[in-house]
Amino acid sequence: MKKSMSIGVIPFTALIAVLGFFNCEALAASLTTLQFESAPRSWVGRGQSRSVTPEDNFSFSASRNFDNGVTFRINNLVSNPPRDSKYWTLDLAAPFEALLTPGLYSDTARFPFQSAGQPGLTFSGNHRGNNRNGGFFEVLEATYLADGTVASFAVDFTQYGEQQQERWINGKLRFNSNIALDGSIIDADEPGDEPKSVPESSAPLGMGLALGFSALVLVGKKR
Repeated sequence: MKKSMSIGVIPFTALIAVLGFFNCEALAASLTTLQFESAPRSWVGRGQSRSVTPEDNFSFSASRNFDNGVTFRINNLVSNPPRDSKYWTLDLAAPFEALLTPGLYSDTARFPFQSAGQPGLTFSGNHRGNNRNGGFFEVLEATYLADGTVASFAVDFTQYGEQQQERWINGKLRFNSNIALDGSIIDADEPGDEPKSVPESSAPLGMGLALGFSALVLVGKKR
């Protein structure tokens, strides 16, 4: 599978060139959500399908983990009593503690117990996790601020509980992302527009943030 990817450090003074590919409405039309479906034998998913967003009173946070990867925490602990609350954690890491960039990461193992040359993946939640994991994930978008903070991220993942394919979970996470759940780029030029694919010839080269400091921009687009 071929990828196109743009990588660059964009200072504020050069940001206008990047913003030329977007209008302000498009930059504001970001998506934050967690969706997953699971097999009946999945210990973590228990055969459930879920879709949650901030509009459902779920909080989403992203932090850098000690393998130079990214950890996402999703929960509604603030808005619900403990017995009714739900939470999930998604841990991702690239081989050799490399920065996560757009691309396919296969043959994963349970984070943080993966070998040095192996990607790490763990999706857990609600007091449930696996002893061993297998699977793969594909990063579709990754934007980091100059201090390493995750600004936006898009990933699709499949986890095999206890390394057994019949215990699968298929999930999609978007965090302040301009990538729709179907992999297309969100275009919000007009209010009410549905996400749509950007033609190859007009696909943006990168994504910037209207902030007064540099941002590392990593955007992948599926072909």
